[in-house]
Amino acid sequence: LDTLKTMAFALMAQVSDDAGPRFSRRQIALVLAIEQREGPEGWEKAESIRKELGCHFREVLITCHPAGLAGEIPGKASNFRYALGKVEEHVENGRAKDLQGTPIHVDDCIVHVADGDSLYDPNHFPCVTHDFCTHTDRYHLVFQPCMLATCNFWELPPCVRQLGLMIAAQEMMSANGPWEFQIPFSTYGLALRTLQEIGGEGG
Repeated sequence: LDTLKTMAFALMAQVSDDAGPRFSRRQIALVLAIEQREGPEGWEKAESIRKELGCHFREVLITCHPAGLAGEIPGKASNFRYALGKVEEHVENGRAKDLQGTPIHVDDCIVHVADGDSLYDPNHFPCVTHDFCTHTDRYHLVFQPCMLATCNFWELPPCVRQLGLMIAAQEMMSANGPWEFQIPFSTYGLALRTLQEIGGEGG
C-alpha cells in the first residue's frame, strides 16, 4: 500500500497540472483495490489515502478482494475482476454521480487499469476522453499507452537500458502502425460497457 499511496499522489499531481487543475475533480473516480489478506492495516491505509486525496478526485472508492474465493487464482487479475464488479454495481445503482449530482450512465464510463509504478503523461486522460467521445467505435477500442520503462533508467545496467530503449522504440512504432495489434497489459483503459460485454463480474 505504500506503493499504492505513491502512485495515487503521482496520479493526482499528473492530472492536476497540465491537464487543468480540476480535471481529476470533475472526471476521475479513483478506485483503491486492496486485498483482504492485507488485514485491517491495509484498509486503514486505504482510508487514509481516501481522506487525504478525496478532495482531488470526483470520488475515491475502496474495494477489498476476499481471500480464497472458489475458482480464483490469486493475483492482479482476480483483484481487478472483483473491483470491477463493485464499480459496475456502484454505477448501475446510481451511486456514481457527477458534480451536479446527476447519475453517471454505464455507457459513459472508462475503466483504467494501472500497476503500482505506472506514471501517466499529464495529457493522457484528456486525450483518452476526447477519443472516447469522438469515435463511434468507442466500445471496440482499447486505450493502451506506450509503455516506456524509464522510471529507474539510470539505476539499471547499460545492457538493460539498451533493451529498454529498444522496447520503447518498438512501442512507439506499434502505436503508429495501423496494422499493429497488441494485447493490453499493465496499464490500459476500456469502456465499462465493453468490459460488461466481455464478461465483467458475472462472465
